[in-house]
Amino acid sequence: MLNKTLWARAAGALFCIFALIGSARAGADDAVATVNGEPILASEFFERVQRVNVRDFIVTTQPLTVRSQTAGQILMDQMINERLTFQWASKTNQMPTDAELASELAKAKAQPGLQQALAAHQLSEEFLKTSLRYSKARFNLATTAASVSPQEVEKYYKDHLSAYTIPERYTLDGFSTPVQADLAKIQADFKAGKPFLEIMKTYCHDEGVKARNGAMGTFNATDLTIPAPIREAAATLKDGQVSPPLKVEAEQGGGKPKVTLYWFIVMKHKEPGTTQPFAVVKTQVEQAALLDRAGGIQVADKKIADFRQVSDIKINLPGYEFLLPKPKK
Repeated sequence: MLNKTLWARAAGALFCIFALIGSARAGADDAVATVNGEPILASEFFERVQRVNVRDFIVTTQPLTVRSQTAGQILMDQMINERLTFQWASKTNQMPTDAELASELAKAKAQPGLQQALAAHQLSEEFLKTSLRYSKARFNLATTAASVSPQEVEKYYKDHLSAYTIPERYTLDGFSTPVQADLAKIQADFKAGKPFLEIMKTYCHDEGVKARNGAMGTFNATDLTIPAPIREAAATLKDGQVSPPLKVEAEQGGGKPKVTLYWFIVMKHKEPGTTQPFAVVKTQVEQAALLDRAGGIQVADKKIADFRQVSDIKINLPGYEFLLPKPKK
């Protein structure tokens, strides 16, 4: 889970950029930047800003590292890179075809999560198309000179089976207590066959957990947002089994010391992991093998970084100067 400092920093950055949105509505058709003469319109920039979320501030999760820029600066950098990628891909005949994009769009829209986001207007189809076009153009730029044989593709699949395996999924109920003296009583109640809800309501100190009757939801065995003691215990439980007390050091945020909680979890349902057959994921494997042979997506990023240094980029917003190409010495 993200700590409160990250949320506070992200919220502050988002507040600043939304204030900027309000002040810029009148110039919605003006260019906030140009990239080799191609404009980034204020309307496009501010519409995209409204989809910035906390994840956009995260650089790494292990350890948690966040960007120091504002939401607008992060987004402007992304949009400049998109323009440069499309321009260089067009110049080198590496832009994805309409047929490729239509295929990628159909696959994307078949995903339940994206269907829900589109239906709830959290994501526009136009933005989804732009994202797919950008991803495919980067892939093409990275793999221009690479090739793999059918035998190499099959070998890559066998060598990377974990990447094509859907991990176990756990549906859990659970609750925690900070009172170590209650642990033996809780274990005795479970052993005596008392209902989970009765035990949870007696010993749980978390009103939020009580309000949802101890439901923890469903998560993957590899989900690193779940504390390690809970993940590891869940891996050993069968449907209906209860864990022993699990010691978890929980963050409180705000500079406060960690608090020790003791969790009890009940396995409601465990779904086994499954490996997707080669025939089903052949296209994905081929693309991954090709990208690996090429040297990774950083090959494309290096090309765009070099192109950026010789490009004519202008930004018409204060505080964005650091995104401009550095002058040659």
